[in-house]
Amino acid sequence: MDLCELEGNHYLIIVDYFSNFIEVAPLQRDTRTSTILKLMKQNVALYGIMDTII
Repeated sequence: MDLCELEGNHYLIIVDYFSNFIEVAPLQRDTRTSTILKLMKQNVALYGIMDTII
């Protein structure tokens, strides 16, 4: 999991270690903790609780 900036836009990048599945969530220049946690909660709702976050 990492934050990325491309052409002035911010993204949250999440990669599953075992399947190498990549998910990119746009942040629209909003990198507040509350926004990132909201996106992480959505990811957990879709795929389940993560064992480890790196």
